[in-house]
Amino acid sequence: MGGTINIYNATFNKNSALAIITDGWEDSSSFGGAIYNTGNITLTNIDFTENKVSGGHDGLAYGGAIYTNKSLNLTGIKFVNNSVSSSEGFPNGGAIYSENSLNITNSIFINNYVVKYDWRNYAVITNNSIYCSNNSYYYYAENNWWGTNTPDWNQTLYNVNIPNSWIYLKVTLSKDNINVAENTQIKTDFNWLTNGKNVTAYSNNILDGLNISYALTKNIVKTTPIINTIQNGTSTTIFTGTKNGITNITLKTDNIPTNEIMFLTVNALPTSTKITYITPNITPGSNMTIQASITDKDNKPITIGEVVIKINGKTLKDEYGQSIKIPVVNGTINYNHHIPYNYSTKQYNLTVKYLRNDKYTLSEQTINFTITKEPTSTKITYITPNTTHGSNMTIQASITDKNKQPITIGEAIIKINGKTLENEYRQSIKIPVNNGAITYTYLIPDNYSAKTYNITVKYIKNNKYTPSEQTINFTITKTQTKIQNEEICPIPPGTNLPIKANITDKNNNPITTGYVIFKINGKTLNDINGNNIKVNVTNGKIEYNYTIPKDYSTKQYNLTVKYMNSTQYQESQETINFTIQEIIPTITKIELIEPVTLESDLNIKANITDKNNNPIDTGYVIFKIDNNILKDTNNNTITANVTNGKIEYNYTIPDNYSATSYYLTVKYIGTNHYLESQDKTTFLVSKY
Repeated sequence: MGGTINIYNATFNKNSALAIITDGWEDSSSFGGAIYNTGNITLTNIDFTENKVSGGHDGLAYGGAIYTNKSLNLTGIKFVNNSVSSSEGFPNGGAIYSENSLNITNSIFINNYVVKYDWRNYAVITNNSIYCSNNSYYYYAENNWWGTNTPDWNQTLYNVNIPNSWIYLKVTLSKDNINVAENTQIKTDFNWLTNGKNVTAYSNNILDGLNISYALTKNIVKTTPIINTIQNGTSTTIFTGTKNGITNITLKTDNIPTNEIMFLTVNALPTSTKITYITPNITPGSNMTIQASITDKDNKPITIGEVVIKINGKTLKDEYGQSIKIPVVNGTINYNHHIPYNYSTKQYNLTVKYLRNDKYTLSEQTINFTITKEPTSTKITYITPNTTHGSNMTIQASITDKNKQPITIGEAIIKINGKTLENEYRQSIKIPVNNGAITYTYLIPDNYSAKTYNITVKYIKNNKYTPSEQTINFTITKTQTKIQNEEICPIPPGTNLPIKANITDKNNNPITTGYVIFKINGKTLNDINGNNIKVNVTNGKIEYNYTIPKDYSTKQYNLTVKYMNSTQYQESQETINFTIQEIIPTITKIELIEPVTLESDLNIKANITDKNNNPIDTGYVIFKIDNNILKDTNNNTITANVTNGKIEYNYTIPDNYSATSYYLTVKYIGTNHYLESQDKTTFLVSKY
């Protein structure tokens, strides 16, 4: 295109000049992505955005927005994101390529660049905005904005006089430290010029319509508006704190970052935590309600966030070992904590801590509370009546709390006359409380006397409950006894009366204590000193031989055995009859003895009768040879029972006997009714 061009108030957006390549190695060139002209150009208030030039292999690529070889006069022009690229070629002038005089004023250059690809297809990018190929001409670029307050002229301009002044951006932050929900404002002001050293006012408002936005390293503010537009060279954006933290703020023009970076701190809002209620009279194993209010600096309820609770500095945790976090609802928390049974009764400190978050600071309050033991009441409800020693006594008691509700934990002990019941290892017997009650069966020892005792059931203190006890009296009564006398055969006067009896309790268990006395026909028997005859009971039995005086008549008497003098057993007695009768003489007669030889049997026969020659049918006899009592192989005396007035026994003569004559004696052993008697004869022992 040739000739003079004058353009006002226009936009060139996303135009391109591309090389047409038919051979991959062909050198091809392209120029002027938006305007390619060989005549003079004058432009006013024009926007060039994202125009580009692409050259071929080793080809030329000039002027991403404008290419000209004549004079170029520009006023109020905006060059944004224009580019030139080429593969191993010669790309130049990301925004402008000029071969003649150049005069640019009050314009904007933002992110215009040149890309050159080498043989490896690696890209080299430079911020080459203006390229002037002929240094024989004047190239002026005064009072423009170059996208930064400190342009790199070597990268930005080629063969162009370094400007004496350029537009300078002032960015001011009204407050660099705010609280959440508080505002600060950023003012961008392009109404300034600088020469690199000094800054002076400038008010041509050349950047009106430029979009201003901000990049944040941390999203902690709300931006109003999100994108602002320069009016009269300035814009104002409001930042409202939303989270606590620190962020870098980078100003962007038309979405391209500048070098203008600010720092903003947003502080969390102060809070106040106050514990408003905890359950009074807390005991181990009970629930404690904890209430607290969380307010801001204006004493208004906080509606977000969480709290944790600590007891003695230890944070409460859930079953998984995680800290329990309680959400704040309308400025309050309400939490029920179960106090473990193993908590001792003492003073603790309780901390409610509001956790720091994006909006609010942490706050906490600590107060003291005391875990006390709950009072209890113990009441004995049942004891087995009519208890005797050696029997089982059932003891029942109820244990309740201050509200008369059954206690379900703990143990009780029992004392009798102040002495705690113990097990076989001499350890205190501890009875578990089950649903507010205890039941225990105690075997009353045999050595307990029949009297009144006191029994105490004591609930033992633990972490949750205080001790309590009750004492009442109970009486151990004497055990019933019974006597069974053995039958007594008739005896003559002046002989021993054999007295035997069994003394047992009501359950037929032998009695091992106490003694008995005796009565005959109601008269207590005395010893020679005039004292009552007493016989101790041993293993449930007594035996005693009492000599009947010779002056007792032959008749029937009654004998009373009376058990007495025991602290444990009741007295008892039993009476039986016995008879005193005359003793009848007896006669023993040995029948004829035949001679015997050594190691043969000596046949012994005898008749035993009373004085009237009546056969005796009771008792036994023993034998003597030459006054030596005959004994068996076990050295026991040989006896023969009397049956129908007769005895018979065969005795083998030992081989050590001599062949001679011996005396044989047969002796009847008397009974209570018959006197002793004996007969003596001789017999001959021969060798053959």
